[in-house]
Amino acid sequence: MTNNRDTLRAAHLDAILDDYCSQSSPTENLVDILTDAMHWCRLNGESFEALLTTARMHVEVEAGPRLAASWTRARGDANDAPQPHFPIGLRPTGDKLLSLSSELGDFANDLTESLSFEDDASLTEQETKLMAYANLLGSFNADAFLEDQIREAEDLLSWMEQRVKRGPE
Repeated sequence: MTNNRDTLRAAHLDAILDDYCSQSSPTENLVDILTDAMHWCRLNGESFEALLTTARMHVEVEAGPRLAASWTRARGDANDAPQPHFPIGLRPTGDKLLSLSSELGDFANDLTESLSFEDDASLTEQETKLMAYANLLGSFNADAFLEDQIREAEDLLSWMEQRVKRGPE
């Protein structure tokens, strides 16, 4: 599902790409803009990779994690997407966050037609939170907090699985 913000942002980028270099295609112009951004970051002491990770997080929040993930899978580069770097000792928690987020998304995708709007929204919210927590885990040590979020997500998934097995109420 595309929303108005996505359409406006895409139209804005189309205008930038058209104006960038009239002798190149929009794709070539996009590559040139990204290259220029990398040079700008280097010269201004910014991390291009960190900014790109932030942009990816914005897409996940704005488009929804399932849409962002399906876009990545459709392009065939899911394995190329950078994974969060977890500090020593936090890797099991980070991996669990990403795994459970994926499990929630897969569950919701498999049952899209039979889930109520509220159930789908609950799953999407939890999936999004877990992905965000996994990305934040590399920034600070909040292991106990994240373990609580994992339990909350496991409880939600378990409750939804039981509810689906029982059928509509």
